Amino acid sequence: MTELPTRRDFLKQTALAATALAGSSLHCVGAGGPPGQTSTALPWYRRTLRWGQTNITEMDPERYDIAWMREAKTDVPGLIVTATVRGSRIAFLPADLDRRFGRDNLPDHGDLLANLVRWAAKDGLPLALEGPSLIDCHLYRQPGRAILHLVNLTNAGTWRQPVHELIPVGPLRVLLKLPEGVRGKSVHLLVSGHKSSAAVAKGWSRFQLNSLLDHEVAVLA
Repeated sequence: MTELPTRRDFLKQTALAATALAGSSLHCVGAGGPPGQTSTALPWYRRTLRWGQTNITEMDPERYDIAWMREAKTDVPGLIVTATVRGSRIAFLPADLDRRFGRDNLPDHGDLLANLVRWAAKDGLPLALEGPSLIDCHLYRQPGRAILHLVNLTNAGTWRQPVHELIPVGPLRVLLKLPEGVRGKSVHLLVSGHKSSAAVAKGWSRFQLNSLLDHEVAVLA
């Protein structure tokens, strides 16, 4: 059985190889020319065709396949978007970024998913929330009123259960598009029992929550 190198030995070998290559002339993938020919039109980071990140463990040096890193271009799509003749918008993700975001909580994945939703909705989302926190929002409609349920997910172990401590957040600024037949000038907070007024302009209602501990239900009428 072949003895695998330890992490320390692997890092030493990598450092020595990097030192040896530092003074040599290397051809960067995506540089746009053959080895030995250097382009000065753009810096190297603007000429690179693909960026990648990988993590290597002690078991990987003998079996890790990095061929994909040497391939400048591929026909594998990462994101497909289209619009139909009727104005509908469709986004298809071959990669399971939604599952990965739920598991790893990488901000870039979350930003991409959020931007796709905004694009598909043509920036027509009926709710906007501003504030330094992580809030789960559910918007409902009933005859003559709109109901907004806010759940505070901010905690020391976010994305992990159970929650050991509730951390109050705020202020939270809410901008809500009013359904037809809802005036939206009064706001009744069912959990705290407070009542306040909202500013209404061009079919949108704007109000503020000074503090949110666990959850709140705002009724706009």
